Amino acid sequence: MSAESIRRTRVRPDRVHYRHNGVEVTSRHLTVRSRRYDIDELADIMVVRWGTHPGVKIGAAAAIVEAAALVLLARFVTAPWIWLVGIIALSVPVTVAVICAVRWPAEFGLIARHRGHEVTLFTTRDAQEFGFVTRALRRAVGV
Repeated sequence: MSAESIRRTRVRPDRVHYRHNGVEVTSRHLTVRSRRYDIDELADIMVVRWGTHPGVKIGAAAAIVEAAALVLLARFVTAPWIWLVGIIALSVPVTVAVICAVRWPAEFGLIARHRGHEVTLFTTRDAQEFGFVTRALRRAVGV
């Protein structure tokens, strides 16, 4: 047996853990669109979740303030129409918060140290895809 054939048998094959939407995770590298990172050069891999859309926060805060005002107002005003006006007024910030949360969900990200620098490896708003990529990267790293 030659030295080259022995060397070939010792190199483990490149196993694909995930491949979808321009992201490929193999046992040797992570490729996100045009960027490629060797798995052996990645350290301190962290999962992050960036904040929610400001519309969600503002809508929720406005809904809480309006609900408190409605409760206080209802104690002093006994007219039944106050509930109708209050519910309509309360529905506006709640609707804004829900629309913003659905349209612009929080962003998930993978950050790591690569060749001494902190880099963002992958970001998405799709929680399911993020889970797939994260699990594939963990399998590739061997955690």
